[in-house]
Amino acid sequence: MGRGSLLAFVESRIESGGSVVLTGSSGIGKTAVMDAIGTAAASRGELVLRTAGAETERWIPYAAMADLLGQVPTDHLDALPEPQRAAVDGVLLRDRRAVTGGRAQFACRLAWQSLLTQCTESGRPVLLLLDNAQWIDTASADTLAYAARRLTGGGVRTVAAGHRPERIGTGHGPQPSPWPVPANAVETAVPPLAPDELAELLDQYGLPARVASKLHADSGGNPYLALALGGAFTDRLPRHGRPLPLPQHVHALIGERLATLPEQTRETLLVAALATRPTIELLLRAGRADAEHDIRHAAEAGLLVTEGSGLRFTPPAVGTVLAESACASHRTAVHTVLAGVVTDAAGRVRHRALASADPDAEVARSLVTAAETALRQGSRGLAAELYLLAADRTPSEFEAERLEWLVAAAEVGAAAALPEIVHRSADAVLAADAKRAQRVRVRMALIDLSSQGLAEVDEIFAAALVDAADDPSLLAPLRLRLAWAALVDGQ
Repeated sequence: MGRGSLLAFVESRIESGGSVVLTGSSGIGKTAVMDAIGTAAASRGELVLRTAGAETERWIPYAAMADLLGQVPTDHLDALPEPQRAAVDGVLLRDRRAVTGGRAQFACRLAWQSLLTQCTESGRPVLLLLDNAQWIDTASADTLAYAARRLTGGGVRTVAAGHRPERIGTGHGPQPSPWPVPANAVETAVPPLAPDELAELLDQYGLPARVASKLHADSGGNPYLALALGGAFTDRLPRHGRPLPLPQHVHALIGERLATLPEQTRETLLVAALATRPTIELLLRAGRADAEHDIRHAAEAGLLVTEGSGLRFTPPAVGTVLAESACASHRTAVHTVLAGVVTDAAGRVRHRALASADPDAEVARSLVTAAETALRQGSRGLAAELYLLAADRTPSEFEAERLEWLVAAAEVGAAAALPEIVHRSADAVLAADAKRAQRVRVRMALIDLSSQGLAEVDEIFAAALVDAADDPSLLAPLRLRLAWAALVDGQ
């Protein structure tokens, strides 16, 4: 269901007197949906009362009620009986009387019910918008729930948004209160943005289609995350496909989301991050007994998506942040476990190699064999990684083999659209005493990586032509790419 369909669904629910609970990961756009619903209701003359819970205000009694009561028309407040008006004044801190004790709390609940009744009896429907509802303070939640149980005529509707209380991780911090919504509330998830919807949102950055498409894949359609990632490209689009460093604010955002998860869930995610093709079945074999629960929890936090039986982090940098946060000995232990449970030979070789950073010619050659097998099976991404890992594990006395494996990593990485592997490999070859053919091959890999940006790589062509000299076998593929670049550029 797209955003247009979602808005239509919510509108139809509240028009018929029903209520809605919007769920979804942080940044998915629940607040934006509520903005649109609130604006539409206000344009129809409805009374829109809105508040948002905050974890830091969870312990402040009646914090949310103070927000809501401050938006109620004064004439309705003036019409309240004295005990109820006194309770409202106490919530709004208009006098020294605090809303404490059972009598005062009951008066506040009656006052809220009376105010909503006055509004509906005057012919003005009420729409309550409760954002981050799981963090509304207990006193306010109890007051809202009291009225919700009694006002069933359809004149008061509620749209709440947030994480369901039972899905919030346990810990030592404040725990969420039950949601104060009517019994007829229907829960619906806010879906990710479709590629075309996200492209429209990102248009303000002037990003080319290839960047917008990558942002959609990396963000999983989460608009907040896509905008955060998109900000990294503003005024500094990647040159020649070279990956940009992860923006600090995106790194911090990922860290904050990970910090909300229990330690056992983060450990499960680390195992997934270090695996080549993580699946729940693999995690279970690796000893993560609660893998299904942990993955569901992480998905609700917007940190990954499930694709069939596989798992994909959103953005992929989540895996990087997880790996960086673990010490070397911890990563070694995880790779050792994975080496014993993965079912494919290439995966076993990869994890055994990653469990030790020491150069080893035999290990390097086994990685090359695994890379060749992966390439024959169509797993170009894995093959590129294995070629690069083989070069990293090659002792210095085998420089010729190391350079050849770096070239292979660059070429296969370009075919798999893996800019980090291509640039790491190409940079290493161009910085070494490589053969002319090897230098030309990695430069062509850089050109191939540029894809739609062929017209932007003139200097790479120039350098490659210098390296090729008058060798026909090197000039032919370069001339073909030059012709294609001219065609793309409209020449």
